[in-house]
Amino acid sequence: MLKLAVNRNKNELMCNAYANYMNKWLVTPMFILPNPQKAAPYPCATTGCKDASGASVSCVNEVGEGIPDQMDTVF
Repeated sequence: MLKLAVNRNKNELMCNAYANYMNKWLVTPMFILPNPQKAAPYPCATTGCKDASGASVSCVNEVGEGIPDQMDTVF
């Protein structure tokens, strides 16, 4: 199964999409009012995701492996 992410510069989504676990993620820019390229990497390894309480945490993929920071390459 493929997964499609529309780039709206949302940290958690884009961390997972750009990490592309098992090469199943496709990333497309938003075609209506696209956001500009993010200059800094997505902070996946530190604060890119939220836990159940809403606190900022590092992102993990579908099998629980940490995701390194990711550059915005599709915008």
